[in-house]
Amino acid sequence: MHADLLAQGFACGRHRIAGLMRRNGIRVRTRKRWRPISGGRHLLPVAPNLL
Repeated sequence: MHADLLAQGFACGRHRIAGLMRRNGIRVRTRKRWRPISGGRHLLPVAPNLL
């Protein structure tokens, strides 16, 4: 957001923008964590734990 405002010609600091975003409840979108694709729902036999 800071870079976008600078590109539009607004003079503002990074910490000022962060404070305004916090005050207004604006958060960045976070990446989703990695999940296994199969999810363990397969019909293959599971190898025994020999350790």
